Amino acid sequence: MTLNAVCPHVARTSISTSGFYDSLEEKGLLTPMEGIVDAFMQFINSGDQSGECLEIGPVGGIELRGAPAVLNKESEIVNGLLYERGHPLHEARS
Repeated sequence: MTLNAVCPHVARTSISTSGFYDSLEEKGLLTPMEGIVDAFMQFINSGDQSGECLEIGPVGGIELRGAPAVLNKESEIVNGLLYERGHPLHEARS
């Protein structure tokens, strides 16, 4: 079991207006859907990445950002416990 995040910049969806997306596209600032799909495929095909974040930029570049810093000490403890719980599941898949 893995938990990863795909974090595109602005992609054309139904959340905003066509005018907004058109203006970004004219400036070359709209993230192509192909880049988002490629990021998901990277996670699916790797099978061993977990806790990672892939940022997808407007020109389709994909950058591995890794796990973000923890919010506070309690979050750090929870993350440690989740790692302890999930790590054996990764080893079992190998």
